[in-house]
Amino acid sequence: QRQMCIETAPKPGDLIFYSTYSGGTPTHIGIVTDCYGGYVYTKEGNNTGGVIKTHKRPTLTSYITGGWYIVGYASPQYLS
Repeated sequence: QRQMCIETAPKPGDLIFYSTYSGGTPTHIGIVTDCYGGYVYTKEGNNTGGVIKTHKRPTLTSYITGGWYIVGYASPQYLS
């Protein structure tokens, strides 16, 4: 059985979950590539043209410009 630890401070390799409203069910997901200076950097697909893009988002607030809210982060137990 695979388990994930829900995190409040993201780190590279974590999953980031978004919703279109505060406290909502996650409707979008990304992978954290870095986190520093109050920002989380992610790789996300499902964008215009199907291109995977890098996004820079503030970590100090749950609101993201463009109407997305960070629901939370999860740390998968990757196999080494």
